[in-house]
Parts: sequence; C-alpha cells; structure tokens
Amino acid sequence: MEKNKEKEEPEVVIFAPQREFVLPYIERALEGSARCVAHGERSDAALAIMLSGTEIYSADEGEMLGEDSATSADSEMAKAEETFLYANSGRRTVILRCANTVGTGMGGYMRSLAETIYRGVLFHFPDNTARLSVVHAAAVAEVCRAIVESPEKLGDGKVFNLTDGEHPFFHDLVEALAFRMSNKRVSTLSTVGQKWLGRMLYGKRRYRRMTSTLTFDDSKLRGLIDVPAVSVTEYLRTHNYDENSL
Repeated sequence: MEKNKEKEEPEVVIFAPQREFVLPYIERALEGSARCVAHGERSDAALAIMLSGTEIYSADEGEMLGEDSATSADSEMAKAEETFLYANSGRRTVILRCANTVGTGMGGYMRSLAETIYRGVLFHFPDNTARLSVVHAAAVAEVCRAIVESPEKLGDGKVFNLTDGEHPFFHDLVEALAFRMSNKRVSTLSTVGQKWLGRMLYGKRRYRRMTSTLTFDDSKLRGLIDVPAVSVTEYLRTHNYDENSL
C-alpha cells in the first residue's frame, strides 16, 4: 500500500546547484504531498523549481535590489539558469534567487564566514552598519512547499528573489552564527592600529564585502504566496537543534 501511495504523489523537479544542502529540507517539507526528482532525471513532473542565488547579480553593493537588476551573464549561476529553463521547457518553471543561504551543510559565502568565525580570525569593525540579505534553508523549503501546492499563483517561467525579510546587520549575523558555536567570542577592532591590521588581514575585496550593504527585495514573491518570512538570526538563536532537526 505504501508503495502505491508513493506513486500517487505528484513529482516536482528540484535543481539546486551550489545549494544541494537545502534538498533534505525540501524533501521533509514536501513529505507526503510530493516527491522531489533530481534535475535531469526522467519524470512526468509538471513543475520544476530551481534554487538559484542572488550572487547572479553583478552589484556588490546596493539596497533592496529587484529581479530586474543587472546580472553577470557569464557567471556559473546564469549559465545554470539557462540550462534549467532549456531542460524543463515542457514544464511550468519557477526560479528562486535565494540570498546567502544558511543551513546544515551550507556552502558558499555563509560557510566561509562560519569557518572564519570558528577559527577565531574574524573581527568586528566598529560602526559597521553594513547589511546583507540572507535566508534559511528551512524557509526556502516552506516556500517550495507553497509553490508545489499552488503553482498557478506564481505563473510560468518567473524569477523571484528570496530573503528572510530582515536583512541583518553583518555584525548581528556574525554574532548569531557565533552563538551556534557555543557562543564563541568575536572581538572588535577598536584602535586605529587594529583597524589597519584588520584591513590588511582581510584584503581590500573581502573587507569591502564585510562593510558594504547589499540587500535584495523579495516583495514580488511575498505578494503572491502566504508564507511567513523567517529571521535567520532569530532562527539561529532560538531553534532547537535535536536529533530530529536538520
């Protein structure tokens, strides 16, 4: 009986290049209602969802940038989007351009940031008001569930940004990540000499990323689906990570 039940569940193609760690979250969110199929696998799925990323945009600073912002056309993510649309031309397609994504097994900039905190070589810069857009894998999964349940709400071939809606200060995100590491201490570079050494340690490009605001607007998506935004910093500080948690 269980096997027949699985056959009756609709299938949905999920393509998550560079965000494969989000797939277990999606599978759990869709459990009992739909079965995830890998990109490129033979399937009769009518819907395909791609987890792209805001790293596709060419801007390295700015506030509340929309889906019409300039992209890096030759980037890996841009090429992946083209591949996704071509491979799923017979299906309804939705592309979610996820902000910096946090979750178990995360990669990319968030992993790099967490590793730097863990090694004790990340420091706060005083008066750093930089904000950045982030989103938690659990929230991405809930959005995917909402899309699977009512795909017609989003149309076909549409692209949407996805963030946690909070766009935390860099300082607050670092502290929330450090909290998950047994409340690891992150010191502040306070003197002129310390600030200079900090800039030398991180390099011009890395320092700029840590001190420049880059946020994205996901109001286009939020206006179409009824899924509450989840603050990444709050999730990191309050979520109960037990044996059943991802």
